Amino acid sequence: MFVLQSEIKIGAYLFTRIVDAEVMRSVHHLAATASIRLPVSAVIKGQGEVLGQSQTANAVKLGDPVEIRLGYGKESNLEFKGYVRRINLTTPLEIECEDEFYQTRTKEVSFSGDAVQVADLLQNCGLSVGEAADLELKNFVADNEMLNEVLRRIAAECGLDVFFDLEGKVYAVEANGHQTATVKYGLRKNVIRAEESELTAFLLPYAEPCMVAEITDDAYPERNGKFLIEAVRTTFGTHGARRRISLGNAV
Repeated sequence: MFVLQSEIKIGAYLFTRIVDAEVMRSVHHLAATASIRLPVSAVIKGQGEVLGQSQTANAVKLGDPVEIRLGYGKESNLEFKGYVRRINLTTPLEIECEDEFYQTRTKEVSFSGDAVQVADLLQNCGLSVGEAADLELKNFVADNEMLNEVLRRIAAECGLDVFFDLEGKVYAVEANGHQTATVKYGLRKNVIRAEESELTAFLLPYAEPCMVAEITDDAYPERNGKFLIEAVRTTFGTHGARRRISLGNAV
């Protein structure tokens, strides 16, 4: 029997009981986001010790680092890594989070407009680059401009997909420009629902943007194919866990 498990680290605290969580990652969004709903009064752990019933709102602070691991039993995957961006004092308490893009909102950068490769410009901003298109920027000027706006400009003016991975590395690539592992889906097996360009599946197998979804259909083999995963929305809660996988072009 599969038993859902969650492990949420926020700051120095570990939460093993949540109401629900949602993680959204996409190659078309500069920031990956997560929303976590926690009981206002919860048993939490800090520095290896159970702290007992605590007002969660007092334990969570803006800017706190966040890690979300989800899975079944002892098997789990890192689904999100980022920071607390907003705390909504509702019941249950809602914590809104953002990945490494959060850090770009408070950093100013300047450029003279000299010709520069995209990768070099990103590195000059202090970012760790996972991959960047072989593209030279000319007359790209910034005068004490916020780094998040610079990334928006690169995406818009160069037509690139700009996003961060779970390690905090930035990518600025052309469409289908970055591919990782392959995840296999069998229709009517580990796929709950198949719609045009979108699959609804269970938490396992793990999937994230830039993976290649290899889809097979025993009843209709002509539907078999491989497609780049562009976005994944993962939901987790008392109702169960699901992944909604948005597919791009065939590869």
